[in-house]
Amino acid sequence: MSKTIRRISTLTAGVALAATAALGTAAPAQADVGAAGTLDCREFIQHEQKYAGATCTDVSGAHVWRVRVICGYAPDQYSNWVATRIGSTVGMGAYCPWYSNGVGGVTVEIQ
Repeated sequence: MSKTIRRISTLTAGVALAATAALGTAAPAQADVGAAGTLDCREFIQHEQKYAGATCTDVSGAHVWRVRVICGYAPDQYSNWVATRIGSTVGMGAYCPWYSNGVGGVTVEIQ
């Protein structure tokens, strides 16, 4: 086997291994709302649009929070920070870039 062909096959194997490892680390949609009883959130993912978000109801006091969308092969995306008060319900989300392979997960971050 020539050196050029050997290098191409090694590179191809390395790329395939890296892609497999990246796909294995994608997380499913889950709640990450800090201490119990602070926000009641429902996360959602719209795979065909590469969009994810959450609708949260504040059940225990004023909070500032945002949505983090985990995107495959692209940087994570974030919604704006939003302030809520007891009893208010707010929905937010973000899109993954066109070059990502889709949404790997969604979390809610409290400030």
